[in-house]
Amino acid sequence: MKKPFRRLTRTLALPVVVAAACVPLPPPPIEEPAPAIARIGLPEAPTVETLAVVEGGDLWLGGRDALLILDPHTGVVRMQRRLPTAAVPWRLADRGEEGEVILASAFGDLLRLADLDSSPSAHRPAADAPPLTVVSEDVHFDVLDNSAVYLLDRASLRRFRAWARLGATTTAAGASPEGDRLYQALEEGRGTRLLMRDVQTGRTLMEEELPVRVHSLVPGRGPRLYTIEGEGREMAVARRRPSVEGAPLRWSLRLRELQLGPDAVLRVAPSGEDLALVAPGEGVVLLSGADGRVLERWAFEALDAVFSRGGDLWGLEPGGVLRLRECPRDRGSC
Repeated sequence: MKKPFRRLTRTLALPVVVAAACVPLPPPPIEEPAPAIARIGLPEAPTVETLAVVEGGDLWLGGRDALLILDPHTGVVRMQRRLPTAAVPWRLADRGEEGEVILASAFGDLLRLADLDSSPSAHRPAADAPPLTVVSEDVHFDVLDNSAVYLLDRASLRRFRAWARLGATTTAAGASPEGDRLYQALEEGRGTRLLMRDVQTGRTLMEEELPVRVHSLVPGRGPRLYTIEGEGREMAVARRRPSVEGAPLRWSLRLRELQLGPDAVLRVAPSGEDLALVAPGEGVVLLSGADGRVLERWAFEALDAVFSRGGDLWGLEPGGVLRLRECPRDRGSC
């Protein structure tokens, strides 16, 4: 049985780590979790487990064989359609200007629809997929666990160009929001060799040896790279500042000090300034990207959580979608 989702303050004002000195502070004090701003009920079927918010505000919810599109203001289901069955639930990965939709699953299934009313124009089941598939705006990659990287054709979802293998196991990968960099974490003994690579050529622009294992990474806008790294009780969420000179640590906060387990999932706001940790079945913690301060915490049976393009934070639980936070309008961006 999981430990109850313990409660943290929303006003912790101290940084967690300074520069490269990884010195964790005492655990934050405890306080009531915040309530959701609003809840939208969902129909009993289909079962959905992933959430995305598209430009315009519509909520896209994915199941293993279905897609549900919801109006966030009225709760009205705009569209519900069947999809080919995936190994795990589908998630919106990219949406083109002409209505094209690319869906992906965490196990590497890929699906392309020319528009929402058409049959799939390309489909790759997970059985044919590598351990890691990076799909974001403008860049689509297969990253094999042997460190090879293949670029994918957007229309056919087939590989058309390869980068050389690097002789190590890939543990995490992610593309920058700007679409110009691919970050790749390679297993190096008990540590990690972190690479920043040019998307057009595959050339390595930065290589940094880290003393910890990187389990997942999510690039943010500007010189921001968020990771979950370390092992056991020392596993932590961290921010690094990548450049051609390296990726120095800006701050790090142990997951256990947030009462989170190792299955916590990273979500980063479009501005790169805030990040959320989704604890499956327990809730969501919102952190400041600048210094790791705990900004807010919500306790609910979390299936997923995402930021909208404007920085609002939404959560998904069985039977409903929660509006957790609205980006303060006087802040400009979140």
